[in-house]
Amino acid sequence: MGKGKLEKTKAAGPIPNNVFGWRYIPNVNGPGAALNEPILYPQSITIMSGWYGKGAVEWIANEKNVYNHIIKQLADLPVYGNVSVNSVNGTVFMNALKGRILR
Repeated sequence: MGKGKLEKTKAAGPIPNNVFGWRYIPNVNGPGAALNEPILYPQSITIMSGWYGKGAVEWIANEKNVYNHIIKQLADLPVYGNVSVNSVNGTVFMNALKGRILR
């Protein structure tokens, strides 16, 4: 997500999203469940801010490090490419009252 896409997403307002959950209430009179059902909870996600970037790994040799042999083996692994990274800060509002049972 580049800077332009992040700004467009923020300006668009809350993003609708659904979360799958499970309601389980044990039976107080014996074994089993009094309630055991899948449920879908509607949510809305609001993005406040976000960051994007690209990463790279630079292995630093340190002969005195106890784990140096592990670091050397990791450094020998092939690198097929780097990918961009995204991080967002925002709020999620779950409207539990509008949750519905999945049958």
